Parts: sequence; C-alpha cells; structure tokens
Amino acid sequence: MGPDTRKPGLLFVAALAFYLCVAVFFFREAVFTERVQVCCDTALSTYPWSLVRDEGFEMRNPAAADQCTVFYPWFHYTAKMLKQGEVVLWTPHVFGGVPYLGNLSTAIFYPLNLLLAIIPVNSYFLVQSIFKLVAAGIFTYLLLKRLGLGFVSSLFGGTVYACSGFMILWMISNLTSVAVLLPALLWSTEIFLDRKNGPSLCLVIAFLALQFLGAHPETSLCVSAAWGIYTFFRVHRGTGLFNRRAAAIFSYLVMAGLLAIGLVMFQLWPFVEYMSASYGLELRNQAARSASLYGGGDPLYTSRGAVLGLLFVASVLAAAWFFRRGRKPGPALFSGVLAGLCLCLCVKAGFGISLKPHLLVQLFPDLYGSPFDGVRAGGGSAYPEFNGGYVGVLAFLLALCGSIACRKRSPVGIFTCLFILSFGTVHGLPVVSQVIRSLPVFDVCQPGRILCITAFSAAILSAFGLDHLLTNAAGKGNRRLPALKAVGAACALLGAGTVFGWGFFEPYAGNVLSGFVADDALKEHNTTPAGIELSVPRPGHAFSAEKGLVAEGMAGPRVTSVRFFLDGLGIGTVPVSGEDGSGGKRFSFSVPLDRTKEGIHWFGVKAEPSLEPEEGESRFYSMPVTVTHPKEISFKNTAIFLGAAALFMIVFLGAFTPALRGGLALAAVLVELVMFGAWFNCTTEPDMVFPDNPVTDFLSARPGLFRVLPENATLQPSTNYLYGYHVLRGYDCLENPEFNKVVSLLKRDQWVDIHHYNSRTLDYESPVLDLLNVRYIVSTDDLSGINGLRLAPGGPDGPCRVYENTEAMQRACVAGHWININTVPGGNLASAIRHLEPLLRRKCAIPENEPLTMEKSMALLLKNFAFLEKDIELEGGGSGTVEIEEYENESVRLKVSMNGEGILILTDNHFPGWRVMVDGEERELFRSLSFRAVPLRHGEHVVEFVYHPGSFYAGCKISLASLVLLLLFAFVPSFTSLLRRRQFSYKT
Repeated sequence: MGPDTRKPGLLFVAALAFYLCVAVFFFREAVFTERVQVCCDTALSTYPWSLVRDEGFEMRNPAAADQCTVFYPWFHYTAKMLKQGEVVLWTPHVFGGVPYLGNLSTAIFYPLNLLLAIIPVNSYFLVQSIFKLVAAGIFTYLLLKRLGLGFVSSLFGGTVYACSGFMILWMISNLTSVAVLLPALLWSTEIFLDRKNGPSLCLVIAFLALQFLGAHPETSLCVSAAWGIYTFFRVHRGTGLFNRRAAAIFSYLVMAGLLAIGLVMFQLWPFVEYMSASYGLELRNQAARSASLYGGGDPLYTSRGAVLGLLFVASVLAAAWFFRRGRKPGPALFSGVLAGLCLCLCVKAGFGISLKPHLLVQLFPDLYGSPFDGVRAGGGSAYPEFNGGYVGVLAFLLALCGSIACRKRSPVGIFTCLFILSFGTVHGLPVVSQVIRSLPVFDVCQPGRILCITAFSAAILSAFGLDHLLTNAAGKGNRRLPALKAVGAACALLGAGTVFGWGFFEPYAGNVLSGFVADDALKEHNTTPAGIELSVPRPGHAFSAEKGLVAEGMAGPRVTSVRFFLDGLGIGTVPVSGEDGSGGKRFSFSVPLDRTKEGIHWFGVKAEPSLEPEEGESRFYSMPVTVTHPKEISFKNTAIFLGAAALFMIVFLGAFTPALRGGLALAAVLVELVMFGAWFNCTTEPDMVFPDNPVTDFLSARPGLFRVLPENATLQPSTNYLYGYHVLRGYDCLENPEFNKVVSLLKRDQWVDIHHYNSRTLDYESPVLDLLNVRYIVSTDDLSGINGLRLAPGGPDGPCRVYENTEAMQRACVAGHWININTVPGGNLASAIRHLEPLLRRKCAIPENEPLTMEKSMALLLKNFAFLEKDIELEGGGSGTVEIEEYENESVRLKVSMNGEGILILTDNHFPGWRVMVDGEERELFRSLSFRAVPLRHGEHVVEFVYHPGSFYAGCKISLASLVLLLLFAFVPSFTSLLRRRQFSYKT
C-alpha cells in the first residue's frame, strides 16, 4: 500500500475511535451495567467477607488477587486523603508505621490517580482501564505513523500492544501505568530528532518523567533502558556517533534524562530512602542468584555446556543455510520448514544448557494452566508473569516476517534486538540472560517485568511485517519469499513442539532428582560450624510435583536430626544415623508434593545438634527450588495456532486486495487477543466489593488506639486501609527490617517465614505481642486456651472470631531503664535476654533465690527497658503515665507525667524524618529496637512527634528547579541552538 493521502487529523480521530470501541468491548460489563471493574474474588473467598457473599459465588480469576487486596485499598485510602486535601507521607496502618509516599507503589502523584479526588473509587477502576488501553494503542499508532507505516499497519500494531498479555494481565496495576508510556516516549523522541527544538525536547522530558510517576521502578528501569538503546541506535543511524552533531544530540538527551529525574525527585528521593534501608532490598539480593525468572541461566563454561553450545550454533547456521535456499513460493515454504526443524534441534540443545519450555508460552498461553480452568501456577510462575509477552499467534508470525523481510529498515533491527534481549533475559537464553542479569540494578529486578519490552517489540515488528506484505501484495512472488520462509519455519518449529511433546523438549520432565551436586552459588550453605553439607537441587532445575522432593546429604557427627521446610512451613523431620568413615552421617529425605503449586519455592533445612542449646547451636539452610506440574498444550491453544497459521497462508497467498488483507488481519488478531484476555479483568457486583461483615464492623467500632493481628486465612493484607484500624502485617514490598526483627521474636521456629501468622507458628503468650499493642487477633482457630486471650466481648461468633489480648500494652509507655544494645554480645534482644540476668535482678529488685525463666526475663526486659544504640546521660529508675491527646498520620501529641527519670517509648517505627518536641523544644530522637524513644526527666511534659521528611521537601526543591529549567528549554531558543546548526536526517 502506498502512503496515505488522507488527512492525518481525520485518521487520528478514526484510530482513537477504534481503540475506544475496543476498550469499551473489553470492559463492556462495567460500561453497560452497574458492576465494578475490579476482581474481588480473592477477598470474597477468604474470611471474613466469605461469611456474607452470595450463595452462588464462584471464583472466576484468582490470578487477579492484587486488584482487590492491594490496589483497591490503596486507592480507596488515597482518595479519602485527597478529598480531605492531604497528601499522605506516612501511614501507621501497617508494619508499625511506614512511609506511604516512599512506598512508591501507592502512586499518589501519577496524574491519572489524581482523579481519585473527584470521582468514586469504583468508577475510577473503569476509567483507568479504558484510558490505559486507548493510550497504549494510540501512542503506538502515532509512533508507527511517524516511522512511515500506513494507516492499517499502524492501527494493527497499536491494537496488538494495547491488547497484549502485558497490558491486559497487568491492566489494574502500576506495571501498565509505566508501560503505557513506552510508545509515547519513543514517539516524542522521534519528534525531537526530527525537529530538534525546545518544545519537542520538553515533550520527551515530560513522558520520561511521567513514567517514573507510574510508580513501578522495575518497569521504569526496563522502559528507560529500552528508550536509551533505541535512541542510541536512531542517532547512530542518522548522523553517526563520532561527530559534533551526535555529541550535541546526546548531550541534550542526557540533560533530558536528568531533568526528567529532577522533575519527579519529590517522589523518587523518598522511595530511594525507604528502599535502601528496607527488608525488601535484602530479599531481592537473595533472589538475584536466579539468572532468569523461571530458572536457567546456568553457566556455559563447562564441558557439557560447551558441546551443547556448539550444537546450538551449528543448528542456527544450518537453519540460516536452509532459509536462503528457496527462490520461489513453494521452495520458500519448504526451506522454511527445514529451517524450522533445525531450530527444533537448536532449541533441544538449548534446553540441555539452560532453556526451559517456557518460551513456548509466546504462542501457547495456557501451557502452564489457566486461572479460568481452576489451575493456577504460584510464585514466579504466576499466569501474568508467564504470559506478559503474549501478542497472539498471527501477530507473532507477522513479527517474524517483519524482522526478516524489513531488516534493512532502520527501526526494525533495533526492535528485533530489543525483543531478543528482553525475551532472552526472561526465558534464560544462553549468554543473553547471563549478561543482562549481571548488569547493575537488573540483578535485583524481577525479570518478568521486561516482558513489556517483549510485547511492545513484537507489536512493532508485526506492524512492519503486515506493512511489508500489504505493500508487496500486488508485486512479484519473490518479494514475499522472506515472509513465506518465516511462516514455514514458525509452523515447523511449533508443529514439532506439539507433535513431539515434552518428552522431546523437557529433558527433566517426569523425573525425581536426587543425589544433587551442590551449586557453587549455594556454597555458603554447604560448609558451616554445625558440620552440615547438603546436596540439593540447583535453582531452576525442575522436579515432578506429582512424585515429590528428594534431598540427600551429609551431616556432621554432632547432628542427631534434620528438619525440612517448604516456604517456611515444616514438612518433615528425619533422624540422622550411621557413619561414612569420615565422621559424617548420611541422611535421606523424600516427600510427595502432588498438591504443591508450581513455581519457585524456598526449601529449607534445619540441623539439630545433640548438644544443649546453651552450648550448641541449630543451623539453618535455605535454597530456591522449582516445583513444576506436567505441562500440555491445550486443544484451544492448538486450534488457535493452527487457525492463525492457516489464515496467514490464505490471506497472504490468496488473491485478495491489500485493503481486504489488512482488514482481515486486523479482525483476526483482535478476535485472537479478545479470546485470550477479554475476561481476565472480571467485574464484581457493587454490594460485593468488600461487603459489610461482623468482623470488620466490630474492629472499626472499637475505641482507642490498637493493632490487630490477622492470621493467614483472614483479613487480606492492606484491606485494613478500608476500615481504618491498624494491623501488624501488610503488603508493602519494602517493609522495615528492624520491625521485622521484633516481630520475629514471636516465632516458635526461627525458620518460619515472617508472614505466616497463626497460633502454630507464633507464640501468642509472648510479651512481644503485648509490647506491639496487639489488642485483637482474628482467627479461625479456637484460641480460648491461650493465657491472656479471650473471646472479645460483643465480638462476632462463627467460623471467624475475634480474640482480645487482655495484656496488650498502650501504644506509648515509659521504660524505667535502658541498655546500650551495641554493648550486648550479639547486638540483639535475644542475646540481651540471655546475658542480662544480673542486670534484671538488680534493676527490677528480683531476689537471687527467685527463679528467672526465659519468658519472665523477656517480659521484664520489654516492659522495663529501652534498647538504645548509644549511651545517654540518664540514671533511670522512674515511672510514668502517658495520655495520647492527638494521633494523626504525621503527628502524635502525648501528655506524659513522669515520676523520676525514664524513657518514653512510642511503639511506632523510627524512621529518618521523624522529629520530637518536648515542651516546645526539639530534642534528639532515639531508636529503641524499631521504635521511637525520648529520654524524659521528672515532671509533666507535652511530647509531640512530627514527620518532616527531608527527602520529600528537598526533592520538592529539586523538582521546582528542574521545572524552571524545563520552561527555559521550551521557551528560550538559545538553550537548543546547537541542535539547529545542521540538518539532521536518517538513513533509511
């Protein structure tokens, strides 16, 4: 098809109307009925909301859990605060108090989220969904038009990206708030490289800054990296690299990046401050050992890896040779088939190194099950994570055509490279995965976020492929040979995958791995003072979940038993006996895991020494293992693949006009993507969006300041934002590590995951629970036999009950004594309990003949001592009473009456930015464990805590200065004069 002669404005309106119609169809239930565009299945399937749900309730999509348990509560709380004219910087609702703005994921300043101040939350989710789908489509359309494609091809590419797996599966998430701006960023960059003026540069800066405000740093990293790579090669293609012209352009683009970061520094600086001192960063560093999302990435520098690597390369060369043989349509298809079979051999070789069959989800999205069929993968193998790069079979075939037939067109090579880099990083392609995952920052990012680049690159390449076939449809057959070869190769490759099945592709399928050789990455777990040497599965190696887990290893001579855990919960204990001749003892353990969800799990081992606890020490080991279920290609996916391939043949080999070809291709891909994702973001009846129930009604009506401990099966994390009460846990991704250490003192077994809250994993009689101001526990178990707990008077009755902790302390209290925790051996509270018995007896006046148990010691320490990090000039020994006069998010005012000297402790988290005023005079604020502490002398005092984060206010100043510079670039020509000295054009 030739260039469009129609008016660009009219075409733009037509494209906008088309994408709006697609969005309305995708979200038609919420548009044409009263239902709410948010999936509340997870909440309605758990207590207490399951008590009041409709009788005919059926969970439709458990994979959309974050919609109701994370984003809905955050948006609801943000809307409430915005309507009151308040921007929340700190929240005491979860984890003992955390930065709300610093969480970043709350996305307060994302422009679209500011609508929460004027529209209902229930309506906002529909507005957000329609906006994202339309924006993704129209910006991709504008980019493709800017790159010289026709109207139908540009419309096709925008449709593919807007309805791709990444956009649809993460629609109600911050991931797409960022990803939707990727085509806008590249479009604005094309305008800048063409016009080279201040306003166009400001447009680049604006979109770059907005994607940071999208509030998903991992996706922003991927988008920014893709923008950098794209811009680098576009400038190289236009002017070359080693000249003044390129230097001027790059200098302005670097300034654009810095200005974009400066504009949003008020949001980024609090996030960096919070992240750098968080527990989440530690977890990401641990997870960085896995080279790809689904395992793999094993080193190639072994003899086996080298042989298979050579086979891999030989297969690629053979495929390329066959691919060049066909000179006519028939031989072209045949040569493509031969190339495809060679690629099968190539893939087989790759699996022997590190590849897993996950790469086939690009064409078979239900490969690992579908949430709609009642099958859900867990952990890193969740349905959205696997299928984020899905663009449909027809689009994938066209992308393959475009990458080959249009390879000489300058943007195509860039997008082909971006596709290979992103797809290869996620799916463990040899070399690609190792290189990308070794880069700074990328090593702690979840690779699945990179699939936004995969989906976008495939959408762009598919538009180029369609444009090529439409443009050359009326020409000689040999102009379509690259496309026909590509189709033949794809059909042979995927057909072989279907015919041979997983016996061909998955060398580890159906086997139980035992007698593993420990991986070098886990070397620190293999040699310890306890004498344990474990032989465990390497990260990423699959074993059959139907048969079970087998672990064999060697224990030191002092070890009597070994306990095994999966995801923090005990799954078995085996005694250790026998000698191997070198003083070690062998052990073997196996357990069926037929009901375990597939995904990456943490397998842990605890060695129990025969010595007494005072003399010996238990050792813990943990390592990631991958649990997989048998995989199969569903009949539905097979039919879609074969139908799309057949349609491709018919449309582009038949005698159709270009307009009809384009229309059929657009209709076919739209039908295919609608079949894939139109029902993923299901809706909920308005009265079933967190319906009133006796448990939350009771907790919301309780007077005073207290915390709630919800057990695992109750009150999903973050839902407390809807009701106003404070909880011990939450969903934050970052968390406060010092607060986690305090909560860990409640654990019955230190290996148990910190968030497994129930009476079997936590000690509800511990004084730590009292110190943390936990007044209520919501449980489905009978807790009436636990000391200090009783059924809450007037509380709900039934399967989900509320228990009151009658010994819970106030949120603020006075400690008569203090300890410099840095002078205690071990530097933590557990060590203090063991080593400070003489001090306890002296300070608390306990007779020498009175026994002092561990439990009593802990109670005395927590209720009478502050644990500071440096010495202070205070004798202590006093007592006092505290009255909370005012308690807000960012300010707390207390009235304290002191009898002697002591330390006021507010059991909310200490964090940079908190200040304290005592009787109107600012004092130094100390940290006791994770709490805020203030030394006080005898008398009456008014103590006020105020949150004034320097990171936010300093960030605001930087943002203001950046805005001034942005205006200068936009309106003062001298700031961009260097760009206009010579004409800039691209080689095409």
